[in-house]
Amino acid sequence: MKSVVATRGPRAALIAFEVSESEVAPLDPDQLGQMADDAMRTLLAEGESDNTIRSYQTALRYWTAWFSLRYRQTIALPVPAPAVIQFIVDHAQRKTADGLACEMPPWAPLPWRRSSTASACYRRSIS
Repeated sequence: MKSVVATRGPRAALIAFEVSESEVAPLDPDQLGQMADDAMRTLLAEGESDNTIRSYQTALRYWTAWFSLRYRQTIALPVPAPAVIQFIVDHAQRKTADGLACEMPPWAPLPWRRSSTASACYRRSIS
């Protein structure tokens, strides 16, 4: 048996366990094992229903339109982290002294402003 003990942090002594070298084969962190690869392919196949694909396509069209309007450029993957945060800030409502607010610009197309998620954000800007 090989004893593995964490050596860092205040609870290091609590994270001690024994692993039999014959029970668990070590994995290569740079390569996916065959069992994990098979499981991944099964999960991907399960997630490829027509409805899921349509949902992803709709979401990607929305992201593309929002990114184009917000940044005046074509979206490219991977999307930069600040753009992801801006997307959340634009769409999420937060409490302010004047009520709910979000950062979606007033030039956003009407369907966005009328959605249940964004409606409170535009009460002031529409009136």
